[in-house]
Amino acid sequence: MPTSTLLRLGGHRVVVDCGLGVTRALVDQGVSLADLSRIFITHLHADHYLELGPLLHTAWLAGLATPVDVHGPAGLDRYWAGWLQAMADEITARFAGLGVDALYVSNDIDGTDE
Repeated sequence: MPTSTLLRLGGHRVVVDCGLGVTRALVDQGVSLADLSRIFITHLHADHYLELGPLLHTAWLAGLATPVDVHGPAGLDRYWAGWLQAMADEITARFAGLGVDALYVSNDIDGTDE
């Protein structure tokens, strides 16, 4: 069972956590991956963020062309940088010139009030 939740708030779809199976679950619920706009990662256990990169990759293939606001704890950027590095050849070959790395907008949740 994937660790993720889809919230529908005022016409917006918000994905909370990206455990394994989230992409398939969203598609099975009729969610257009090209319309993703906001993702929240609650904490850095693998079952809550492991499929973040593959979800966004599949969304790009489905036509996602607008930035996705990704909110998560400090450290999530390390995962994203590592995922981009691991997928560099694929991204270059398939998405050359599209600037897909700019479609991910990081928003750290650090637990402090400022």
